[in-house]
Amino acid sequence: METIRLLGSCEFKGSVFTAMYRRDAGRANRKTEAQLGLTIINLQQLNTRVKEVEQWVSNLEDGGLHMESSIRKYQAELANLQIWVDDAENRSRPSNLRFTRIPEGRENGHTVIKLFSDLIIQYVLTEAADSKTDLTITRAHRVPTVQPPSAKYLQTIVVNFGDYCIKERILSLAIKSRAYSTPGDYSFKIFSDMSALAARRHREFKELIPDFQIVGEPAHLVQQSKLKVPFKVQANIFHTVEAAKGLLNSIRIADGREL
Repeated sequence: METIRLLGSCEFKGSVFTAMYRRDAGRANRKTEAQLGLTIINLQQLNTRVKEVEQWVSNLEDGGLHMESSIRKYQAELANLQIWVDDAENRSRPSNLRFTRIPEGRENGHTVIKLFSDLIIQYVLTEAADSKTDLTITRAHRVPTVQPPSAKYLQTIVVNFGDYCIKERILSLAIKSRAYSTPGDYSFKIFSDMSALAARRHREFKELIPDFQIVGEPAHLVQQSKLKVPFKVQANIFHTVEAAKGLLNSIRIADGREL
């Protein structure tokens, strides 16, 4: 009897434990299923978001390519406009020179034109070959600029010459001399009246002229900041140094020369 009672008690306890295990297991399974469902939803949302981001990145790349193309287009237009404006600015002053450091009131009763004629003949055109130069100055005026009272140098004076070749002769001599001292209380300098861009282009074109002469093309400057190359019976006038170098390289290639 005692044995039967013990067996019955064990069976009862076993059934109770089994029921509790099943209950806890069911709860755990339901909790796991709920968490798995949430994970699936989150993954779906993440997948949707990733697709949205991919589309957004693709749109940005397309927009970037379009923007890059537009930037190149506008840069080319800006470069052409700069060349056009610079050419228009310099076209009106190819025969001008700028004189600096000349104080006011040095005319001594004469005109400003007479003052500069005397200065140029006395201090610049001093070589024997220049003795018969027909110097013609059409106008001369100070450039109106706002300067503080403590400014070291005076306003620049622009002088226009009637002969472009004489102007170039004066400029070439002035470049060698740098400054001209006078018996008075001042010394003056002479500069080209070209813009900074045109002056740089002028200098670079002059450096290319000997290279064109080497390949048999007599290039020369026109209008201060343009290069004329009569290649193949055609007058090629270049506004940019890059274009002139392109022609020079093509001539070298055609002649079998090294670049």
